[in-house]
Amino acid sequence: MIIFWSIGYGIIYSVAEKMSIQIGSPHKITAFALFIFLCGCFIVLLKNKKANLWRIKLPSTKSWIITLPLLILPIMNICLLFFLPLKSVASPSIWYLMTVIFTAISEELLFRGYLLVLLSHFFRKSILLTAVTNSIIFGGFHFLNMISGGDFYATLVQVVYAISISFAFVIITVKTDSIFPCMLVHCLVNANSVLQKEIVLNAETIVAYAAVCACYVLYGMALYYKSYRKKRWKKNETLH
Repeated sequence: MIIFWSIGYGIIYSVAEKMSIQIGSPHKITAFALFIFLCGCFIVLLKNKKANLWRIKLPSTKSWIITLPLLILPIMNICLLFFLPLKSVASPSIWYLMTVIFTAISEELLFRGYLLVLLSHFFRKSILLTAVTNSIIFGGFHFLNMISGGDFYATLVQVVYAISISFAFVIITVKTDSIFPCMLVHCLVNANSVLQKEIVLNAETIVAYAAVCACYVLYGMALYYKSYRKKRWKKNETLH
């Protein structure tokens, strides 16, 4: 099922992007297509009573507190953009912003929703192994950006970044029992990426990315050792 979901998502995105370019309004059709795709996913999940299994439930106040360290960086970056010269800030269309936000929501449903449940069933005795596997698959998924002409080294940095933040996402999603906190972080990270001008890869930016990635992994490990080192998956966290 996850393969068909991924293929379907990829086809919808690529076809919608081409149609958007053809009508002279980049990302417009893509935003609408992803919105319809997400609505269909939520309807199917609710109809089949899988929403709770995929942790599609309102988080508690404590859940937001746990997620706060991951929210700080993208929020600070977005706030700092208002104090930078206009030439340093990109001006994406509303359709582009909607597209990257809907993309983040779709990816969270796919990777921290279905895939996480599937892996928790397969690695039912190891939350850590589940998180690592989920992260590697999520990071590898971003190599698809090269198909659309992405630079290899820039894509490689994005893959490493995706692996590190995904590790923290998995631990937080399991701990909070809700997909929404990490979904919000993912949306902010994507929005932040399109609001900035293209970043030139050099020694300074690579060190900065490495530091951020290390923080994500260390925070995920801290949560894991505090809460799950000696625990096992609950019965209701496996795929039925």
